[in-house]
Amino acid sequence: SDVLGFERRGAYVGLLRNYDIPIRLDYNDMLQRHVALLASTGGGKSYTTGIIIEEIMHLNFPVLIFDIHGEYNTLKWPNKTATPAQLSRFNISPEVNVNKVIEYTIDGKAGTKTLKLDNKNLSVDDIIKLNSRYATKMSNNQIGLLRASIKYLRETKGDYTLTDIVRIIELERKNPRIKQAVLQVLENIQGYGIFEEETKQDAISIRQIVNSNKVHIINLAELEEDLLREIVVAKILEDIFNYKRDWKNSGREVRPMVLVMDECHNFVPEGRIIHTTPIIQKIAKEGRKMGLGWILISQRPQDINKKVLSQCQTQIIMNLKNDKDIGAVSSAFEQVDKYVVSELPSLQPGRGVVCGAGMHRPLFVDFRIRKTQAGGGSADFTVTT
Repeated sequence: SDVLGFERRGAYVGLLRNYDIPIRLDYNDMLQRHVALLASTGGGKSYTTGIIIEEIMHLNFPVLIFDIHGEYNTLKWPNKTATPAQLSRFNISPEVNVNKVIEYTIDGKAGTKTLKLDNKNLSVDDIIKLNSRYATKMSNNQIGLLRASIKYLRETKGDYTLTDIVRIIELERKNPRIKQAVLQVLENIQGYGIFEEETKQDAISIRQIVNSNKVHIINLAELEEDLLREIVVAKILEDIFNYKRDWKNSGREVRPMVLVMDECHNFVPEGRIIHTTPIIQKIAKEGRKMGLGWILISQRPQDINKKVLSQCQTQIIMNLKNDKDIGAVSSAFEQVDKYVVSELPSLQPGRGVVCGAGMHRPLFVDFRIRKTQAGGGSADFTVTT
């Protein structure tokens, strides 16, 4: 470990290739400086992400997963498919995490919580973003009426909801056409079905998530429209960042939190800005101060915003075949040298290279068997030695 730079204590991810030497990654180096987990489709991204989350669970600070395909709820259940030989080789045992994992779904199906966002204190910019689902943009006069109404509510009421904004705008008498246009925008937003109803208290509690010791899964599989996914993810991330910033500014001790984003190229793409781009960039750049660490997962490195990708100082890279993806990885990460590049296309499922995380050189790793059940169409991690 002294020669190669890996930890004797840390996140146990597997064994050094061709040797039965456990590889453990330093938690601080790994999470404070963000992780990129990259592989072609079928290369084992979700499986390996599950390994890292299993390790983080034992630290008892919160993890929030944006789950695009509904693959991560199996973290609750023990691995029942691993053979005794596999468990013995990696020296692990299956584990049950039913009480450590909370899943949020759009329809609130059995065993999950309903995915509803807090509609309190939406800003003018929030409402403009939400309205972008529709082709008709808000005019300057409409934005002016909205801005004045929200300013009045902030000054007279403090906290306010969408319904409060509607009530104030309904009092407008001078410009009925402008009033009706803004009311239509607000009605459309209320009709999305992603905000809590006024009579209920079922919105996701950012405070509870940030201060918990559990894994929280935002299951976005049933939210098929890209724009609504962006809106949901951006709102949650902005609320978390603001909460953590205010907490830090109050002088209280900063508590770590890990954010996991599957298919991250859909939320922070290269070459264009979407609703989620600014907040993901902000967390990648400033999140360390607030105790926020990213694990960004993708099978298309070439399509990830280069500034964000370069912020990930720990890289876990598995099989990559596309020349442009390999080129993007080679350009972004210093330790991905010619030898690493030459090995990436031939890596078997269950094998990969780990760079950064305080290590002196890239390490080729046989990733360990999961303690928990693997979800989705995960790769077969039976690695020949």
